[in-house]
Amino acid sequence: QRRAPPGVKGDPRPVGDKGYQAACARNVLEFLTSHGYEYQVTLKTVASPTTKDYTNIMMFIVRYLDPSILKGFTKIEEEIPQLYKRLRYPFTISKSNLTAVGSPHTWPSILAALSWVVELINYCEKAENVRMDGADDRTRMEVEFFDYVSESYQSFMSGDDARCEEIDAEKGSQIESKAVEVKREADGLMAANDALREKIASLQMAPRPLKEARQRLHETQNDKDRFLKLVDNLQSHHSTLVRKLAELRADMSSLQTELRLIDEDSASLRTRIASQTVHPADVIRMNQERSKLQTSLEATRQQKEAAEARADDAE
Repeated sequence: QRRAPPGVKGDPRPVGDKGYQAACARNVLEFLTSHGYEYQVTLKTVASPTTKDYTNIMMFIVRYLDPSILKGFTKIEEEIPQLYKRLRYPFTISKSNLTAVGSPHTWPSILAALSWVVELINYCEKAENVRMDGADDRTRMEVEFFDYVSESYQSFMSGDDARCEEIDAEKGSQIESKAVEVKREADGLMAANDALREKIASLQMAPRPLKEARQRLHETQNDKDRFLKLVDNLQSHHSTLVRKLAELRADMSSLQTELRLIDEDSASLRTRIASQTVHPADVIRMNQERSKLQTSLEATRQQKEAAEARADDAE
């Protein structure tokens, strides 16, 4: 039977409980299947093994722990109890228990010890993985927690309640200090967060550059449309002025032609008058015609001047 170490009144684990036994069996089975156990194994095999099954399982675990240990192995019922002592298992595994491994009276305690070794290996693997993952804050916290659990568990299993309370107090003090530091960091982050909220609110209330740019673009587009319309109007007005200028120039050319013809008629009349005998009646008639011609000439000159003025204005 198992003997508790000094200071431990008894195994606190419910070794005789069927549910606890099933949990231990699943724990061992999961370890074997995930670590390359070379033999076929089922939950039934672990829950009720033969001596050969237990030997194979135990040899696999020993080989996983340290292959060099197998060099000194002779009889498993003698070596396994010594191995548990070296691993500081807090209870004694007797040789008599190992001679009848599958017995309903002995197997529960052996299964609990086997599960303990598996848990120890799992812990060592997890602790090593945590250390290999890096040295950030979360990793350091996980390492510290694993160390705390390991030391506390060893003290608990050895019956050193005073050390357990001391470890818990130390860990509690560390957690409180860490909590104060975390609170200080959280307060700083909250203050920074509040400052960012105020900045965001200020930016939201301030004129938005994009909105202003779009407004300016809209105004520029309107100005462009107005300028294009003005250019169209100016081009139309220019075409009108060019047409009117051409008309005025045509009118002026016509008036100049008419004036030239009048001058020619006047010169012809003067020549005729000079060559003819003048009678009083002819003088009166010619004076009247002269007066009409002068009036007509003056009117034509005024029209010409007006046409030239309009042409100058049009240009």
